[in-house]
Amino acid sequence: MVSKSKTIVVIGGNGFIGTHLISFLVSQNYFVTVLVRKRDRAKHLWTLPRTDIVEYESTVSSISKYILETSVVINLVGVLQSKPGNPWGQEFETAHVKLTSNIVAAAKKKGCNKIIHISALGSSQNAPSMYLRSKAAGEKILTESNLNVVILRPSVVFGPGDKFLTLFGKMHKFLPFIPLASYESLFQPIFVGDLVKIISLCIEDNESKTYDCVGPEVFSLGELVNLAGVITRRKKLVIPLPNFAARIQAFLMEKLPGPTLLSRDNLDSASIANTSDRPEATFPLKNPKDIRSIAAEYLN
Repeated sequence: MVSKSKTIVVIGGNGFIGTHLISFLVSQNYFVTVLVRKRDRAKHLWTLPRTDIVEYESTVSSISKYILETSVVINLVGVLQSKPGNPWGQEFETAHVKLTSNIVAAAKKKGCNKIIHISALGSSQNAPSMYLRSKAAGEKILTESNLNVVILRPSVVFGPGDKFLTLFGKMHKFLPFIPLASYESLFQPIFVGDLVKIISLCIEDNESKTYDCVGPEVFSLGELVNLAGVITRRKKLVIPLPNFAARIQAFLMEKLPGPTLLSRDNLDSASIANTSDRPEATFPLKNPKDIRSIAAEYLN
């Protein structure tokens, strides 16, 4: 019989954060069940020990099949883009609100009391973007559930395999210059290894809490893009776009085929600082990693 502290269910574990988290958990001898929408998209996890990767549907009955009374459920599911809607688009409703509600219902059905939920820094019912408002709606479902819930609100997360600094590095490589929206927007990036450490520490936490998860330094978006150019030794000119031009750029990028790299809702999210101004609510992480030293290891 696996002990309560050794049984983990990770929902949406095949992405950037999930890949790092699951690799760490199995190295600590946890048994991990990874719920994904398409098992083929998690091939990089297939060879990990003590890991069961299963396909699920975003329904109470499907999720509850894989939760035990002794489980700790970690929800990593999040999407950055959605079609417009009121109060938010359908993709945000499905991923951030309905799924969270179904996870809570499944946990209650199976007698599981512990959920760790990855939200977003700046989430609020009055936030300027659909993304942040839908994240806040998911948080509300959890806080009203009467379960043992830890909500983590990270700033942008960086590390090997990210789609953040890695994208900026590629822009310096392939573009003659970089027209940049939201140049002055502020971020407090956290290293993925530090976020994984926080999640692992919260597994043993028996109190319901909400934490901001941030790194040691605040950067503007322009500073981060320029930093990626310096580290890759391919630095190009970065040109700040005025707001009207940024919104035109985002509108056009929404219309392009394939994944949307920038939307008007992303600009709405970036209109407020993605930093923590609540020291009392910030996770007290010891010796958080410096972005310059870490990025130099994987951008070159």
